[in-house]
This record gives sequence, structure tokens and C-alpha cells, in this order.
Amino acid sequence: METHVGPFWSALERYGDMPALTGEGVTLSYAALAHAADDWAARARTCLPRAVTRPLVALELGRSLPAITAYLGCLRAGWPVILLAEGEARPDHAIRATYAPNLIVTGPMAHPAAGDPGPAAFCDDLAVLLSTSGTTGASKLVKLSGANLQANAASIIEYLGIRPDDRTITTLPLHYSYGMSVLHTHLSVGARLAVTEAPLTDPSFWALARAQSITSLALVPTQFDLLEKVGLDTATLPHLRTITQAGGRLDPATAQRFARRAQAEGWQLFLMYGQTEAAPRMAYLPPALALSHSDTIGKPIPGGRLWIMGEDGQEITTPGQPGELLYQGPNVMIGYALARADLATARKTDILHTGDVAQRTPEGLFQIVGRRSRFVKLNGLRIGLDEVEATLRREGHRLRVAGDDRGLVLFTETDTGTLARDTAARYGLLRDMVRAQHLPAPPLLPSGKVDYAELHRRADRILSTDPEPEPAPTSPTAAGDLIATLQGILALPDIDPARSFRDLGGGSLAYLEVELHLMKTRGTVPEGWDRLPLRDLARPPAADRPADRLADRLRWQTIGSDVVIRVIAIFWVILLHTTDLVTGGGVFALTILMGYSLARHQVHALTEGRVLRTLDAMLRPLLLAYFTILALLALRVEVDWQWIALVANLPAAFGPAPPASLLEPYWFVAAYAQSILLICLAFTLSPVRRWVAASAFRAGSLVTAALTAVIAVAPFGDLDAAMIRLPLGMIQLAALGWCAAFADTRARKLIVIALATASCLVDWHESGLSVQEAILIPTILLVVIPRLRLPGLLARAFLELGKLSLYIYLLHVPAIYIDYHFVQTTTGLFLSTAVVSTVGAIIARSLLRRLDRRVAPVLQRWLSGTQGARPSHAPEERLPDDA
Repeated sequence: METHVGPFWSALERYGDMPALTGEGVTLSYAALAHAADDWAARARTCLPRAVTRPLVALELGRSLPAITAYLGCLRAGWPVILLAEGEARPDHAIRATYAPNLIVTGPMAHPAAGDPGPAAFCDDLAVLLSTSGTTGASKLVKLSGANLQANAASIIEYLGIRPDDRTITTLPLHYSYGMSVLHTHLSVGARLAVTEAPLTDPSFWALARAQSITSLALVPTQFDLLEKVGLDTATLPHLRTITQAGGRLDPATAQRFARRAQAEGWQLFLMYGQTEAAPRMAYLPPALALSHSDTIGKPIPGGRLWIMGEDGQEITTPGQPGELLYQGPNVMIGYALARADLATARKTDILHTGDVAQRTPEGLFQIVGRRSRFVKLNGLRIGLDEVEATLRREGHRLRVAGDDRGLVLFTETDTGTLARDTAARYGLLRDMVRAQHLPAPPLLPSGKVDYAELHRRADRILSTDPEPEPAPTSPTAAGDLIATLQGILALPDIDPARSFRDLGGGSLAYLEVELHLMKTRGTVPEGWDRLPLRDLARPPAADRPADRLADRLRWQTIGSDVVIRVIAIFWVILLHTTDLVTGGGVFALTILMGYSLARHQVHALTEGRVLRTLDAMLRPLLLAYFTILALLALRVEVDWQWIALVANLPAAFGPAPPASLLEPYWFVAAYAQSILLICLAFTLSPVRRWVAASAFRAGSLVTAALTAVIAVAPFGDLDAAMIRLPLGMIQLAALGWCAAFADTRARKLIVIALATASCLVDWHESGLSVQEAILIPTILLVVIPRLRLPGLLARAFLELGKLSLYIYLLHVPAIYIDYHFVQTTTGLFLSTAVVSTVGAIIARSLLRRLDRRVAPVLQRWLSGTQGARPSHAPEERLPDDA
């Protein structure tokens, strides 16, 4: 293969049809990737202001094929690009406000949009800008040239021995320097990168890694702990050749355990050191020394130089004598930027003052022994002590912050309370990494300034002792209790407390159960709780307040209007089946809620192609209960095969119906299952996934409008009234509910209401007023008042009934059969059926949950081996700015 001179991104085509990126069910060759990158840049040019020819780009570089394509498009076009995390390109973010980028690229589909119209001046080789802050998103940026990136990639390729047949996987966010360098090195040699947002704790990550025959993993220290839990061995990844570590100091004992494992299993462990300012690698420890010298950073990378400088400015060569660590090499940045004007200049020196205090070992290796500045590196994250202090003081805390790479100590003038726990959660740290110490007044220097040296000495003494154990929780709000509850609800064997309920992909009934659990244990449910990390949900709003006292039960609570709609619709169905009242429409409301639930809880799984997981979440509880009840009913009544095959709804619309039976209300189960299956089948198509990911609301609106038109013109004749029994009619209403879930602006709310009105006037006008009301009222309620404020007892009652709703619906059928023989009036039949089915639901739920715990793990093990992606909004592993 011919040798190419220049940055790797300028000649991706030289690897032709060799696979470059794999993800989202798509594999891009190098030639296709180059074409896609150029095509993206050409489309992005149409968004630029007329006066701008070389734009400054702000790119949210997520782990998706479109985002990587956009990044390479910027590099190939010669456009300086600021790499940002998801959400950091918003208008009020400090980086966007400071640098006024000309082009804004956001979302997993990397859609470009016009930014500031004013042109900017850049130094010729400016390529990438990375934030120096790992905590607050401050506007100070590192300026890296194309030569910096290419030089560091070449050095890493040389000492790691990366080859064209290597295959790696995205274990790290790509907008951080470590993750970025993994992308660069593998694309430089024609290797393959599997793209996924799944964390190490997700079985789908390992399924994808095995399917792609991964040869290398790039990890930060906290991921090694997770890796030990996963139990990596050669059977897990038989092609594994290297594991690389950066992003902070790896505990020497952990490093030695993995070094021994590497020797036994036939792969190599590379411990590395770097900073964003060096693009980012500066040193590495050869694998042969990983067991004996795991407390060092090793030696400089090829083409680089490390040395130690004393306070007198002279180099220190004596082993064991500490000084500041300096680095020199072609990968050293071309400067910092604090404002847009700084992008036009480039510093000439290639020497970097690392800010770390180091010493040489007798073997000539370098060993970090401390830091000069007020920065610490915890959990793979560079944290500025001054930033933490300023943030907490802005919130009213009178405190000072000290610490080192073992943890933070918050010296507070007030009661410590939950300050340490809250701060650990804020910065994504382990609980014992943050201590709070009461200090009435900080020590002062003669000048009147705070004596931080004394605070650091005190912090050292505190961090050198084991943390005092926290008192046992007096209420069931501890993380363990919440996670145990979730494990029971979702039937998951292991749950990461850093993930949210939405990340776990629970269904609507699980959502209600968790919300009820939170209401009981916390006394209140925070807005948007399903998007919060579970460890945050486990913290009570007030540590000294019993969560279950009478005041909590009487306090007004806010619950989703979908809960109220669900409960009313279920009993509306029972009213229809037990009385002569014209109350049709309950199933219409339930169908709208089906789409609403898909949008709220499954959209990310669907757009990632994880359709089997969606089928599991949406159908497993329903079908397990349905077939169990059907089996029991078969002991007393005849059950036609169509009920077992879940097709009894179709003959009712198209031809001979099954024999008259009390099972008639179960047509809804068949239609529901068919509709979910068809929707999931649509998401097996990558164009559908990309379309919905680009705008879930627009896609839902177009589907609703299209199905409304199809139903209106299709020659169904007398079947119009039975259209809800067909997947066509059910999917139309489900699409309406889907749109309602994304109606977050006034314009979208009006569109959804207009779609609901149109469907009533065009398709459901012959079904009666009660049906039209069952479509319009729930839809309007979902978009106009998505959350209802109710008295506490009433809110809990709705939640309790909501989590039982599935079982109530299924059991009201045998309840009617039983009650019909004992109750003479329709009113009495309705009341007795409602009571019997509700009591039966409580018992059935308990029994079926036990059965589900046996069934679910088998299904989930199968699912984890068939699909290798996860929802895109799951939380990222947090990484440092200096990897």
C-alpha cells in the first residue's frame, strides 16, 4: 500500500473498500467515509453566511456515524472545529457565547445550522479546539494544529503497534482527547472502529465487541473496576491484543492485577500519560514493565522528550529528586484561546509545562508525585478546586476546598449535612471521594489571604484516614433499595446507579411503579425524574424528614396526566362491557397511550435498532399475563386457536369471527401485539431509524397524517367502525400519542390537536361521539396539561391503579363471567367486576412477577447476544480534559 505524506484525514480513500466504521447496523468503507465526509461539508457550506469561507465550527461529537462523518468533513475542508459534548452547543453555553462559531452542528444526525455571520481569522494550521475544563465547561480552549494531531497519532501507532487488521470499539466519548486519539490512530492505518454508546456495564457492548472481533480496548481508571465486575477473559474477547489506559492515575494494585491477567491471557497492557495540550499522549509504560513499575508513567513517546526542572530552572537528573515535569515534542499545542481573537495566533514553542511534580526512578522512568496547581484528577476527571469552590459558594455555601488525587475535602463554616454526598453526585465521583469537615474559620496568612497550604495539609490528614461510615438509612430511600426495586420491576440482574430509568428502557407500567415508589419514599417526585441518574433519585429531599408521615400523604402531588387517562380508560372499558351505557372509546385512549409510552420510553432503543429490547419491554408483561390467564380460562371455557395465535381481531374485521365467547374483549390484546410488532419491524430499517432520529415529532406527525388519509380513502366500507381492531387504525392513534409525547412547543401542541381533530372528523366520525371524545380529550390533556396536581392520597391511588391496569384489563373478563351469575343489576355488575378484577390484579401481579423473574433473565441473555447498541441518551463515562 502506498505511503501517504500528510494528515490521515486528507487521504482516507487510499484504503478503498476496507471497512472503517461499523455502527447502527451500517458499515462504512474508507472510500464511502471519505465521500460522506466531503458530501457533509458541501451541504454544510450552504448553511454558511455569504462572507464566511473558512468557518469556525462547533460540533457536538457524539458516538454516532453522522457525527464522526461531520468531524472528518471539517478536517478535510480545513475548518477549525470545537469539539463539544452533547448539549454544549446550546446558545447560552460559555464556549458558544465566547467564540461565536459560524456553524453549529448538533444531535446524533449532525445536522449543520448557521451560527454567527461574522468571519473570523485563524492561524493557517488550526484544526481542533478542545476544552481544558472537565467540570464546568469553561471557555478556555486548547488549540491543536493538524500537525499536532498527526504527529501524536504517528507516535501512538508506533509504540502500540496498531495495524490495519486491528479493530477497536468506542469505549470513550470522542469529544475528549483520549477518545479522539483512538479515532485518529485507527483511521490512520486502515483499522476498523465499532461505534456504540453502550457502556461497559451493558451486555450489548460485549455482544458487539465479540461480533466485531475487537482487538483493543481504550479505558480510563474507573472502567477497570467495571471491567473486573464484567470478568474479561480470553473467552470473552478471543481476539484481544491490547488494553490501553489513560485519563488519570490507575491504582498500582489494580494495574498489577491486570498486568498479571495480560500475561496469563496473551494480551498487552499499556499504561499511558498525557494531557490535552499534547494532543494528548506524552508517555507510556512498556507492557513488560507494567507488573514491576505500575506506579510510574514510563518513558516519553517516540519523537517526544521528558525532563524534570527544579525551581532554579535547571534540569534535575538525580533519581528521587522531585521537580516540575516538562515535555517537548511536535504534538504540543499551538496555544490556549480565551477569546475568538486568540484563534488567529500560534505560539512557536513546542515545550509544555505539565504542572505535575515528578521524579526519576533509578531505572530512568518518570514517576508523578504531585501537582503544582489546584487541580486534581478523580474518577478519570480533571477537577479544578477553585471551580468547585466558586460553584458551591455561589449556591450559598461558606467553604473552602482542598484535596488531591485521592479526593476532595470541603471545609465548611456551616453544618456539613449532605454537602459531601451532593457534591460527589454533582461531579460524578464515588461517595467516599468527597469529605466534608466543619471549620468555623479558614486559616489565614499574614497578608490576610486564605492559607491553602495549611488546608491542603489538613486535607491530607483527613484523606489518609478511612472515611467514617455513614449512618444506616432510616428510610427506604437508599440507592440499594431503589435499585433493588428496579431490579424487581425490570427483572435486570445488574443496574448501574449512574444510569437513568430512561436509559434502562423500562415500559410505562414500570414507570408508574417507580414513580409510586419515589412518592412513598421521598414524599415528592422531582420533575423529569426518569432522566436523572438513579444515585440522585436515591437521595431524599430532606434527610431529617420521615418520608412516610401523614403530611406526605396529604401533600398535593404532581403525576402524569397519562396515568389518570389510563385508569379512567380501563374502568371505562369495564363500564362498556358490564352495562348498557354507550361508553365506547376506552381502547382508543389506551391506544393513544401506547404510542405515548413508546415515544417516552423506547424512542432511543428504536432509533438504535434495538427492536427486540422494545418488544421485550412492551410485550413481555402483557403476553405473560395474557397466556397465563388464557390457560386458566381454558379449564372452564372453550378457547379458540385464534385467541392463542393472537389473530382473533382480524377475522372480526375481515371474515368469520371465532365462536362467540366471553373472550371477545381480548381482541385488544391481539391488535396491540400486532401493532407493536409492526412498529418495531419498521425500525429494523436504517432509513426509518435515521428519519425518526432526525426529528421524532416530524416523523410521527407525517405518519399520523398519512394514515389518516389512507384510512379515509381506503375502501373498507362497513369496516370503518371496526378499524380500531386493525393494526392500521391502531397505529394511526399510536402515532398521535407519539406526537403528543414530543409536543414541547406551542406550535407542536397545536399541530397535535389539529391532527387529533382531523382524525376524528375524517376517520372516526361514524364511531360515535364517545369515541371522538376518547381521542380528543386524552390528546389535549397530554399536550396541554402533561402533569396534573392532585391531593396526595388521590395521586397515589391513581398510581396504584395505574400499575395494576394491565392486570385489571385482563382479569375483568373472567370477573364478568363470575359476577354475572351472582349480580342482578348492571350497576352492581360494574361495581363487582371492578372490585373483583382489581383485587385479582393485586394477587395476579404478585404471582406473575415471580414467574417473570424466571422468564426475563433468559430473554435478556438472548437479547444481549442479538443486538449490540443501546439508547443514545444514556450517560457517558466522564473523562478528563487531559487524558
